[in-house]
Amino acid sequence: MSDFNPVVAFGLLATTVALKAKTGRLKDRDRMSLMQSALFWCDVMPEARVAALDFFEAVDSYPLFAGETLQEAARVMAMPQATLGDPGGRLKVLESEAVASGWADRKDCGHG
Repeated sequence: MSDFNPVVAFGLLATTVALKAKTGRLKDRDRMSLMQSALFWCDVMPEARVAALDFFEAVDSYPLFAGETLQEAARVMAMPQATLGDPGGRLKVLESEAVASGWADRKDCGHG
């Protein structure tokens, strides 16, 4: 399991468990899988353990809320740590390329 990206490995499982909780299909084996994954990755990703504990605290009483919270935690873990900056400059370059190549005026592209 060490060859896997911890964010992807935990995030996909967390999202699956969250969706099962939200739809009322959460099983004990799903709970166990989530906890095992959170414990496995807790050294490199302590927020996985926190997300799992928060989920377990709320899931029995508020499954929809617990599922939403777990999904949001997985989304936050998947966000890049470094900010990417303002995409405006790159978008202007792409727009000028589209105009220069004629794509901006094509009717079949939804423009013009």
